[in-house]
Amino acid sequence: MSLYTFFMGLYTFFMCLYVFFMAAFTHSSYTFTDSSCRGVCL
Repeated sequence: MSLYTFFMGLYTFFMCLYVFFMAAFTHSSYTFTDSSCRGVCL
């Protein structure tokens, strides 16, 4: 695995966490993004 792939995966993971917590706290339009993001994360 190259370093670039590693950091892209890390970036995606943290973006997913961020979106997930935003959705949890706001219960707004983030829910759609959250569900699609979870498909990527898990």
